[in-house]
Amino acid sequence: VSEMTMPFSDSEVGGVTGIVMCGNWYRLKWITKIRAVEDFWQLCASLYGRYALTGQGFLYGGSKGYRKSIWDEIGGHPTTTMIDDGELASEIIKRGYTIAVIKNPTMQEEVETLRQYIAERKRWAGGDIELAKSQKDAIFKNPVYGIVMCANHGIDALNLLAFLLLPF
Repeated sequence: VSEMTMPFSDSEVGGVTGIVMCGNWYRLKWITKIRAVEDFWQLCASLYGRYALTGQGFLYGGSKGYRKSIWDEIGGHPTTTMIDDGELASEIIKRGYTIAVIKNPTMQEEVETLRQYIAERKRWAGGDIELAKSQKDAIFKNPVYGIVMCANHGIDALNLLAFLLLPF
């Protein structure tokens, strides 16, 4: 918690996110092991890599914090799309704030059945489409925002493609 609050000393920082890793990877379920690899790719390597390149992070899963004043300005947690954390990140970035990324990982439980995995993917894909539609003007106006948003949608698509090809 103390590491997550440090970036807020910069008034330009509107949100902070941390690396998220699969906390139940050790269970002998193949789908959970796949999610552990995806978490490493999507919520560790690519998140921190994009932050290093663009200076802009994004909010994911169980490791996020934001300024109360921005929370109040936005009107609380957005509920327009199925991916509320992505929607909140978009609103913070649209207001000209940065989302910092800290290196200290947070562990979160991941899906353990194929049914849960498919439901999660449907929610993410549907939410990505909803978010892209609602943010299309901002994506084209701000190149960094566009890169971050396109990378998020692209990584979700690559994860799904890898999962579909994995059996082969």
